[in-house]
Amino acid sequence: ATVANDFRGLCHGAKRGAEVRLLRQRLDSSAEIYGTDISKEASMASAGDVMEFDFHTVYMEWDSKWDFIYSNSLDHSYHPGSALVAWRWSLRGPSGLLVLQRSPFHDEMNIDAVDVFGASIGNYCELLRAAR
Repeated sequence: ATVANDFRGLCHGAKRGAEVRLLRQRLDSSAEIYGTDISKEASMASAGDVMEFDFHTVYMEWDSKWDFIYSNSLDHSYHPGSALVAWRWSLRGPSGLLVLQRSPFHDEMNIDAVDVFGASIGNYCELLRAAR
């Protein structure tokens, strides 16, 4: 797909950057797509595609910066409501797209030391509505 020259995307919880590279390849080589991960080791192993960053943080330079934010890592969140507020704040206005990947493994039955948040699709929707 061809996108505008200033098209920007962000992948939260991107580990070593596989999603970042795939999105760059699929969308357009001119798109700015970056990743974040809380792990310094993951960001160092990403060949510069991922920066070390806690996705719960509101980064002032990212105010309305991103056309889309993708994550399959909300289940790793210690405060999912705060994470979603930060993510929505970072999107470019009402046309910004927030893409959350969720599977049955993201429900309440699969909470553990790494996946600290589990919720139904309905709970995800409630969190999104509250994060406006």
